[in-house]
Amino acid sequence: MPQYFLTSQDDWLREILKLQKQNLPDALSQEEISSQGYVSVDHSFDILKSMAIKHPHVIAVENRKLVGYCLAMTKSFREDIALLVPMFLEMDQLPFRSGDLSDIEYMVCGQVCVHKDWRGKGVFKGLYQKFQQGFVNDYPVVLTEIASNNTRSIRAHEKVGFDIVHSYPSGKDFNWEIVMWKWRI
Repeated sequence: MPQYFLTSQDDWLREILKLQKQNLPDALSQEEISSQGYVSVDHSFDILKSMAIKHPHVIAVENRKLVGYCLAMTKSFREDIALLVPMFLEMDQLPFRSGDLSDIEYMVCGQVCVHKDWRGKGVFKGLYQKFQQGFVNDYPVVLTEIASNNTRSIRAHEKVGFDIVHSYPSGKDFNWEIVMWKWRI
């Protein structure tokens, strides 16, 4: 059974990047993309480190091996990753309480990934449970976006408690689905 930690340590950040690279679309077959899902953003070490300094990332570790991660990202990184700029613009316009999300500080899951040998074993849920424990007192909701063709990720997020709250075109052959988990409303 993996253990879950919050971390900003460089060695773990490098391990996150290794696992990330293994799960980018260019590293996967079409069959793997369809059945196992994928991650969309290829983070640089510097961005990952900056994010971790603001809020540590969640990792799952078994026998000193990284088996999964969940990246913590705040609105302050809205301009730092070009692929995510439209996501933040869309999120800020979503209605929330008596205003919209731009009126509050919300947490974004900057990416979640589980090693292929650990999928279906509760690691995804464990990552988000630790994520919630780490940030529930400071942020009322967590959001992320998922490509509509990444059905495994959409289903996994729904099982944890996320709801699809908005969809917008990616400019490719899929939409981006913004999902929200309301921790304390």
